[in-house]
Amino acid sequence: MFSEAEVLRVIDGEEPPKGWKVRREKKMVLLIGLDSEKAKIWDRFNVLAYPTKEHIEQFKKAVFGTKPGGPGHRSPGSIGSLRLVALKDDKTLFFNFLQSHYKTSGIHSLPRALHTKYAGWRERAIEEAVGYAKNHGQKIIFSLVDSQQPKKDYLEFRKACTKLKLDPKEILSISYDEPRF
Repeated sequence: MFSEAEVLRVIDGEEPPKGWKVRREKKMVLLIGLDSEKAKIWDRFNVLAYPTKEHIEQFKKAVFGTKPGGPGHRSPGSIGSLRLVALKDDKTLFFNFLQSHYKTSGIHSLPRALHTKYAGWRERAIEEAVGYAKNHGQKIIFSLVDSQQPKKDYLEFRKACTKLKLDPKEILSISYDEPRF
């Protein structure tokens, strides 16, 4: 999604690419954006988490422990990503994925200490997604057919709603149907 040079500039404090916002944390940087230019029938809400500059190289190497072609390979050096998908002009967001871009075991693994240090990326990404849904009057649908670990993901989203003092019933919903995207 972004070149390494773009990411390093954002980590250094520059503005993010057009259409994206940044959330700077002590341990990480989140890039948050709506990717609607590439698709004609749906919009994609994305959150990409990046480590501090000193750890980018280790995350770049660790992505090779994951499946080729996945989101980590399109965002070298990132910790993980979250995606929600919406049909254009629809008030419904479908949960697509929440995925780390590394493995903690095997030949191309991330050291356990870095996994622990950056473990909070999931919670922060979910908070951004829930906030986006709330601010835009949208509901996030979890298809139990689609998600690899739907119950865990759904429960993490419920926890974020509670932390943000939102009623999960107003933001989240479960579907037993195939996603529409």
